[in-house]
Formats: sequence, C-alpha cells, structure tokens
Amino acid sequence: MHKLSSKLFYFNSTYPIRSIFFCFLLFVVSETAKAQTDILDGNVLLEKLDNYSRSNPSALLFVHTDKTLYTNNETIWFSAYLIKSLISGLTDHTIVSVALIAESDRKIILEDRYLMDKGLSFGSMNLPDSIPPGNYKFVASTNVLDKGGRPLAVFNQALTVKSITQRDFDVTLSLLDTVINNGSVRAQVKVSLKDIQSKEKPILEYSVGKEKNKPVVLKENSFIINIPVEQLKQARPVLLTSVKYKRQVQHLSVKLPEIKREGINVSFYPEGGSLVKGLESIIGVEAKTSHGLPIALTGIVYRDAEIVDTISTNSYGMGKFRLKPDDKSKYVLKVTTNNFLQKDTAYTLPAAAEDGLLIQLPSAITGDSLRLSIYSKVPRQVQVMVHDYRNAYASFQAEAKPSGTKLKIILPIVPKGISAVTILDEQRRPLAERLFFAHYGTGISAAIEPDKKVYGRKEKVNVKLRLKDQNGIPVQGLVSIAVVQDNRIERSKSQDIETYTYLNNILGNLPANPSGRGFNNREYLEDMLLVKGWRRYTWQSLMNSRNGDTLTAIHPEITGRVTYNKKPLKKAITLNIMRDSLFDLITTENDGSFIVSPEQILITEGRKILFSVNEKTSWVTPLN
Repeated sequence: MHKLSSKLFYFNSTYPIRSIFFCFLLFVVSETAKAQTDILDGNVLLEKLDNYSRSNPSALLFVHTDKTLYTNNETIWFSAYLIKSLISGLTDHTIVSVALIAESDRKIILEDRYLMDKGLSFGSMNLPDSIPPGNYKFVASTNVLDKGGRPLAVFNQALTVKSITQRDFDVTLSLLDTVINNGSVRAQVKVSLKDIQSKEKPILEYSVGKEKNKPVVLKENSFIINIPVEQLKQARPVLLTSVKYKRQVQHLSVKLPEIKREGINVSFYPEGGSLVKGLESIIGVEAKTSHGLPIALTGIVYRDAEIVDTISTNSYGMGKFRLKPDDKSKYVLKVTTNNFLQKDTAYTLPAAAEDGLLIQLPSAITGDSLRLSIYSKVPRQVQVMVHDYRNAYASFQAEAKPSGTKLKIILPIVPKGISAVTILDEQRRPLAERLFFAHYGTGISAAIEPDKKVYGRKEKVNVKLRLKDQNGIPVQGLVSIAVVQDNRIERSKSQDIETYTYLNNILGNLPANPSGRGFNNREYLEDMLLVKGWRRYTWQSLMNSRNGDTLTAIHPEITGRVTYNKKPLKKAITLNIMRDSLFDLITTENDGSFIVSPEQILITEGRKILFSVNEKTSWVTPLN
C-alpha cells in the first residue's frame, strides 16, 4: 500500500481530439420509415457530439469502502476504480486524493493522496480516537482537472463514525422545548464526572449551523442553552455541542424545531416531455418535501370539478397515471392523504400544447431491441435519433400520425446502460425524448464459496470466487473483498458499483429503493427512467456547441521550490529525496523551483519522505 506525500500544483495541457464514430443500426419498423435526409446531417451531428463531449468532459470513479459504520481508532480500507474517462485516458489519472469531511460543519478531518495505476488504487485511513462521532463524507477525486480547476472524477460515500472510547466523564444532551417559547428553544447539557474531587472544570462549546458561541466553563453539573429564533430559520437546524475535560472531548448533537414546517413539492413528468391536447399521455409524478426527501401520498386528479383519476406515490415518492387533456379544461391534483401536512393541497398540471408529439415506450427496460410508438395530432415527418449525448447509434426518418407509428430498433452496438431516443422536427428542434436501458440482464455474475460456514478467531478463510458472463462462460475480472460484521453496513448508505455506474452516474442522486439495490428492481428502474427521461435543454446545449466551447483536461505537475531567507535562489542546486530505502537526486532550476514525478514521492503507508539540500555552502539549509 502506497501513498503520496507533497503538495499538488497544476498546469494547463492539451489533448489530441478523439474520434467519434457515427454508426447506423439496422432497424425494423412496422410503419413506413424513410432513409436519412437533410433533416439532420450526419457530419453535423458528429461535430456537435464531439464539441459537446469536449466541452463537458467527464470521468467515472467508484470507491469501495470496506463498510459504512466505523468507530474511532478503526481503519477505513478502500479500493478505487476509474471505470472510464472521456477526453483524458486512464493513464492520465495518476493520483487519488481522499478526504474525510464532517457533514455538520464541512470541516476536513483527514486527507491524503494515493497512487493510481491504470485506473486502479487502494489504501487506508486510520481514524484517531479523538474523531467526533457523527455523519461524514468520504470524498475521493483524481488529479485530472477541467479548465475551471474542478476534478473530472469525483466520488462521494456517506459514512458514520461512532465513539467507543472510555472517558473520565459522561455527557447527555436533551431538548427541553419542542416549540418556540418566548423567542427561543432550550436545550440542557448534563455532565457527570467520575472523579468528583477533581478541581478541573469541563468546558462546553456549542453552535447552530455557522453560528458559534463562546466557550462556557461548567461550574455546575448542568447547563441550559437558549437558542434564539433567528438561528432556527435555516433548513434542518441542529445543535452541535462538545464538552472538553482532561484532554478528552465528547460531541453530541440534537435536531431543533424549524420555524416553518416543511411543505410538499409535486412535479409532473409527461412521457416524452409534453402534454398534447387530444392525445393520451402517461404522466409520471414525483413528490418530495421542501428538503428534497421523497414522500408517499395519495390524491385525486380533477378536470375542473370532475374527478378523472386517483393516484398514489410509493415509498420513494413516485407514481404515474394516464390523461387525455382536452382544449378548455384545467387539471389539478389534490392531495388527500399524507403523513406530512394538511389535506386538500392542490397542484396544477402543466398546460397541454395545441400541437406536438408524444413518444411512448411499452417498457424502458429492454434487451437487444427497443419498441416505441410516436403520435402526432397531424401527420408529419420527424427524425428519430438513438444516442447517449456523446455517441450517435442510429438516425432515420419516420412519419408520426394521430393513430400512432410503431417502431422497433435493433440495438447491437448500443452499449449496456442508459441511452436516449430523441424525436426532432425539420429545424432540428427536439419534440420528445425518452431514456431507456439497453441490454438489461446481461453482465458478469459473481459466486463466492467459502470452505466452511463457521470459523474461529484468527482462523484462515479459504474461498473460491467464480466470475461468469450471461452465457455462463468464465471470465477474468478485478474484485475488492472485505469481511465485516453485517451491522457495520448501513443499507441506506451502501453503494454498489453496478447501480452507481449505470444509474446514479447518469441520472444523479436517486431516492433509495427500500427493497435493496435499485438496479435489480425493474419497477423502480422504470419509474426513474420515466421521471428523468426528458432532456430538452441538454439537447439544445448539444446543438449550440461550437469548436470554441471545448475544454481540455489539465494534467497536474507536482512542484516545489527551494528558497533562501524566503527569497528565490540565483543558481541551481541538487536535492536529495529519501523515501523508504530508496534515494533520488534532482536538480532545481536557477530560481530553486523543481518538478517531481509521483513515483519519486511514493512511500509506504505510515512512513515519511525527506527532502534535503545537497550543497556544502553555508547559505542553504535542509528542507523540512
């Protein structure tokens, strides 16, 4: 296990333009479809896709931690996988920077750097016994940046830290008021000292959000904290406390009441993007609290004063219904049952267009072919595109009619995962779009077989690991394995590489699926693709992209400088680099600046690296 020691400095660099191949698929349609014409020229699309990809570079990083729940003095073990990198290649990512950040105040508790070789890295971080218990983010990023200085590859993992350290005192924190009383709410801190004869007094520090208060010396065994109403106006206010005594610290927190109760936000997502008068649509519904948490509810859809449907959202806040809007009516959803706020809250559905196009998929989860239907109030020629906003896989013309046009597209070269089908008009404007998941059910399966079911302490465990493809043929692969207690993996925080790669990386943060991994739940996946399936503005950004919009990934250099009395040198000198049992010599520039490679500062975990000046003159001193 190796990590890197030094500061990182970055410089600009350029990359050769990558090629994007525009591929046409064989397709079968049950209605007439014509060959590609001038509606969308293939060369224009190639240029737009290339410009968009280069102006929006990305890389996919996944980090597997051995568990999600830790105690102080434990070690976080992790493996990092750079699954893919656009614009820059895997070999450009040579360093993984990791940090443990407290969610309460966004402070960096621990940070370090590790070597990445051909997209792979691994390492560990030791948690000190002084680390406060609470929720943390384990954040990892590589050393390749975009022009704005932001890492291309970033991964976040939520972790929990609990304390098991034996202390010389005990602390309890309780909320005395659940509502605002006389302009404030009160909380009580109680301290119990094991050495009652001690003359040393505990010191209390407390804060709400960014509002920090002066430390208080606790002369009694209890203290009342008054939190003014002004500090309760923030979202989800939390009282953070720390009590220090005999070089020991205990941290406690309690949620505070909010001044304004949360409301509910209900959003409507017609399949394909828009409602069209006179055409029946499937409409996805997403219900969230004002803080973005999903919520289950039931409600009634009204056409003016007439009931047309009853709907409900599930535990992750999603549902759907059908609607055929007419020319004059107004449609609203009235919430009738929920566990959160008053009944009969009304939400207006989006207005239906006079003219437009609908796209409907019998299922957004498919294998090697995609079936869809397109509807238009008046017959019209449209362009059908299958793509992923970086590569185009199919392009053809079709006729959309009021009665519907059924299409079947064969997907042999579309990669496994999420792609989009976009319907365009004659001016290359998107009329409708739908996300779908291709080649679902294919992939690698893993089977682990231990040599027995029960083991003693420190006993050797032998396992057989088999990787097979969908046809049962053995394949090679990389795995990271951890043996931990089951209660150390919190289901709400655990992430798996398949769901992250195919879903979260494309669709963003998704609500947790209560049954486990969302990737294996077809109903959950259908809901996500329906709600997230319209990217009109992404397409507009793609078509408006130009050569001058492209960004170039930045290669980092690790640099340093030798100074004399904090002033630049006037001539080059030689530096010694001593790490583990290895020794290197490098020569600086005349001003004392120098560049080192990651390999030159690669050290074993827990060891240090020494830089020293290899000069006999009296005006130079060793580097710290």
